Amino acid sequence: MYINWILAGDSQRKAQYYSVHNLRRKRLWASRTQTGSPDAAEFAAEMGKYGLNITTELQEKSREQMKEIDRILALPELASVNADFDAVRAKRKPPREVAWYVPLGPRSFAAIARATGHAALYVLLYSVASEVMHSSSEDQHVEFEAGKLTIKPIRFLGGFEPVFRFSVSIALDLYRKILHEYRYEELPAFSRKYLEQWQKQYLNFLKIKYEGGAVITI
Repeated sequence: MYINWILAGDSQRKAQYYSVHNLRRKRLWASRTQTGSPDAAEFAAEMGKYGLNITTELQEKSREQMKEIDRILALPELASVNADFDAVRAKRKPPREVAWYVPLGPRSFAAIARATGHAALYVLLYSVASEVMHSSSEDQHVEFEAGKLTIKPIRFLGGFEPVFRFSVSIALDLYRKILHEYRYEELPAFSRKYLEQWQKQYLNFLKIKYEGGAVITI
């Protein structure tokens, strides 16, 4: 979704916001190790609950990382972008960082999906996958039948083929778009490589027949 949105227009500017967001994220983590910083006290207290201490070595390494990030963020082409993030952050109550695309207009990942014409893909893949990853969808983990409960193994491969096919088709499409934008002359070689090396495996993917699981009789 992000790549499609970046390539849809104003690509350089969008890429700068993506890069600055990631630098700010790294700086936030580094600042949490620095004594006296706004983020340090709470972070140290939480880590202490797990027996994890912030060492002098980690503090020094993080301090050097912050200096380098500040140097990069001060570059003329990035300083105004960084200022935009500061302005948006300050408007939040309490102040907090926002997703990389928010200063550019979209307010959510769903908005990115709609803007790129992938709203259906967002509903089919992102929403369902989120429910599985966060264990909020019970039917992905257990099956109920009359008098029987079947617990699916953690390494469950039952839905691997559709996930694989969706992932490969999306990846191939994105590679073509990136090549078209930045390395147009390589497109014929990419198509030839697909036909010669990938197509057969992709169309004749190994069929998985999955059986088993812990069964509890009710």
